Amino acid sequence: MQQKRLPKQFFITSILILVTGVSYTQTLSRSFDVSFVSEHRLAKGSVENIAHIVDVSDIHNAVSPTPLLLPPSCTVNIQPADRSVITASPVTFSWSATSGAAYYTLYLGTSNPPSPADSLLDITDTFFVRVGLTGNTTYYWYVTPKNADGSAAGCETNFSSFTTGSGAPNDHCDNPVTLSVNNGYCASPLLGTLAFADTTAGLGVPSCQTTGRRTDVWYQLTIPATGSVTIQTSAVDPGVTDIVVQAYTGSCGSLASVGCNDDGNPAPTLPSALHAKLGLTGRTPGEVILVRVTPYGLTDEGEFAICAFDTATSVMPPVATGTPGTCINAVPVDIGAAYKYTWATLVDTNGHLIAQVYPNGNDLGVTNASLFINNDTVRSTGTVYYLDRNITLQPQTQASSEVTTRIYFKDTELQALAAVTGGIQLSELNATRTKQLCEVSATAATCGGNYLNQYSNGNYLSDHFAEYKSRTPATFYLHKGTTVISGANIWTGVVNQLWETPGNWSCGRIPDADTDVIINSGTVIINSAAICKRINAGPSANITVTPGFSLTVTN
Repeated sequence: MQQKRLPKQFFITSILILVTGVSYTQTLSRSFDVSFVSEHRLAKGSVENIAHIVDVSDIHNAVSPTPLLLPPSCTVNIQPADRSVITASPVTFSWSATSGAAYYTLYLGTSNPPSPADSLLDITDTFFVRVGLTGNTTYYWYVTPKNADGSAAGCETNFSSFTTGSGAPNDHCDNPVTLSVNNGYCASPLLGTLAFADTTAGLGVPSCQTTGRRTDVWYQLTIPATGSVTIQTSAVDPGVTDIVVQAYTGSCGSLASVGCNDDGNPAPTLPSALHAKLGLTGRTPGEVILVRVTPYGLTDEGEFAICAFDTATSVMPPVATGTPGTCINAVPVDIGAAYKYTWATLVDTNGHLIAQVYPNGNDLGVTNASLFINNDTVRSTGTVYYLDRNITLQPQTQASSEVTTRIYFKDTELQALAAVTGGIQLSELNATRTKQLCEVSATAATCGGNYLNQYSNGNYLSDHFAEYKSRTPATFYLHKGTTVISGANIWTGVVNQLWETPGNWSCGRIPDADTDVIINSGTVIINSAAICKRINAGPSANITVTPGFSLTVTN
């Protein structure tokens, strides 16, 4: 093999170095000597190898090599499971993470395999939520990971399929669900869904907005004797935040709009605040109204609640008067899924108002309430005077976040309180909440009570209401001013030595996380995961925690 020295002005600016399985590109800032062999083909097919030598000018300026990444491997599909049936929208897709992947491309379509036009690019998570899928349709999907060096190969063979369910039974105008019309307030709301709903031929988007969607479900109602009705939707799924309602007379295929609403729901916050509340007045009693419910956006094609009620003054229920001197029970209400973001109303057996609860997303289950009306002089403890009414709420399941309680009361009760306090504004009516059950004596408010500022208030017919926020609804005592009324639960030990015995405590109940505890003397044995807010033990008190159990003081 002959050698040939190249001239000094010959420079190499990069070298490709091949190592088994890995490629490196060496970039140089200056020239340097290097030897390499080139093949020169001669006449008649012979080959001459020539060794070239280049002078090294400066090897110390060489840049360290950077390895190129290899494409990642394919993922494993997790959900929806292969060949499953999906009945709820939106649909969540998930897959396994792959080492070396910077992004994932989700291919989803009705052909097998889905076309590139159906791809969703550059997903950095290993899940994706998809809305707007069509009902009664089989979809195919797979995921391709990728990084700077390229995409995984052959992942289309890892496809999964699933079939979407039908839309709701009232997906078509000729099969509407009947809404009953309640007097005064939303009662027994119905659960509905826009998942996989079809569009009604001949109808565009609702007339009260122009950018929404045309998929719909249908309801019907009969106009009551007053000629008025209100139709309201509320959230069930916190992701379904905007629902539109349009009302029609006539029959399917020949409909005349009589009203449309987009954002009328009076809920204090999202997700219900952009739902619909449509009021119709001056209609003919007995007239049948068809109600079309549509989503504003793709993410609103899910579950919602709907109800109808009449707010004509003549049918509004009055505030309950109770039975003075006696605790009376309300009609229980199941404050479940349909009420999650809707005011639930508690009434007495005459249908008269006691309280309303806004669950704020909580499922409270069957909730009982009771009402006491004082029939003696205005009650007081020290300088604090109480309204002649206290209510008790007992949810089946305690809330995990604050709920709002709206308490209704008579104007005569407010005036009686004003007479002994030198006058009172509705906004000055605050509350003490205790976990005692319905009590005749206001002194029960001092037993483990917690002060609550008023959140809001308003007038109702000739009477009033006030609202309070609390995570643990129980008994509410309303009073003027900002005096904090908080009395401890005192250990008496009159039954035995066990913390877990209600009769051993002055409040007649076991302490909880909101309770201050005083143990002046005696032996207390704890056989549970006991808890209290604060504890004050005297020098002769003896508290024994049985092994395996605990006492937690939260403050």
